[in-house]
Amino acid sequence: MVTNRLCAPESKLGVWDRWLSKVYIPPCGNLKLDHMYEAMDLLHKHSDQIEENVFFHTVNLFNLDVDLIFYDTTTTSFSIDLEDEDDDNITLRKYGHVKKGFWAPLVVIALAVTRDGIPVRSGVFPGNTADVSTVEKIKADLRGWSLGRAMLVADSGMNIETNRSELSRACGKYLLACRMASIAEIKREVLSKRGRYTVFKDNLQAKEVIVGDGERRKRYILCYSPKEAARQQKHRQMIVEMLEAELASHQNQSATTQRAIDLRAFRRFERYLRVTKANLIRIDRTAIKVASKYDGKWVIETNDDTISLEDAARGYKGLMTIEQCFRSLKRTERKNTAR
Repeated sequence: MVTNRLCAPESKLGVWDRWLSKVYIPPCGNLKLDHMYEAMDLLHKHSDQIEENVFFHTVNLFNLDVDLIFYDTTTTSFSIDLEDEDDDNITLRKYGHVKKGFWAPLVVIALAVTRDGIPVRSGVFPGNTADVSTVEKIKADLRGWSLGRAMLVADSGMNIETNRSELSRACGKYLLACRMASIAEIKREVLSKRGRYTVFKDNLQAKEVIVGDGERRKRYILCYSPKEAARQQKHRQMIVEMLEAELASHQNQSATTQRAIDLRAFRRFERYLRVTKANLIRIDRTAIKVASKYDGKWVIETNDDTISLEDAARGYKGLMTIEQCFRSLKRTERKNTAR
């Protein structure tokens, strides 16, 4: 099964039924499907000890840095009508909101990896599990491994008060992205902060903003990438040109037409559209101007006063690593589903 995961991931049934006949593994000549299920039961029984040993052997073999731990969650849904009942042996599939806009039975997958993409801890939770519960479990697991100084890095979806409190317990350190457009303190104190950026390699820029005093002080780091700003400006201009062409191609500009309703149903279009008092659909030039203020910028909040501006900015950009891990996971999921 391990070899299969490295070559062409399949389910246990797929390994036994389709994959083994295509490879040369002499010791597996008499392997039965039940043997594979029994092996998984054995691995699950001793999973904590196995995962810890595999991780530290990998760290030593590749001389990995474990000072930054990237953490995030994703969901995967099931094409079934009902969620698992509480009296079932398996109660993971619970109703939750899928990003595509509908509700379905799903599970929450949590993953913590090193800056090199090597998994540290993972977990599967019921679909109705709150983020703070996953953070608490993963952090407890990491604490048991005695990693030393390990800062947890997560996206803005994790940046809520309950998660920050959990992460800061026992002097824990975190580096969390912030929702720039929806937090008044950031718009008022951070984005409007005057002063020059410090320029680092690849023209990455950052400056520190301290809000509050004493125990209530918060350390924000405002980052800016000219390259990313140019990309976002180009992308928004493309969307605006598409909307202009679409609106110009129809004489009826009523917001109640099916065409207007369809346009507003797309999130990428809806944010740049408005409905006038005369119930006409128009491009929202004010929204376009406001959006341009955030081009190429991101804000990080941290409770570590020792991490440098450059390390913080580059640390957050490392979250792309975990996104790549999730994309690989979802590709495997789609492949198995198609079969």
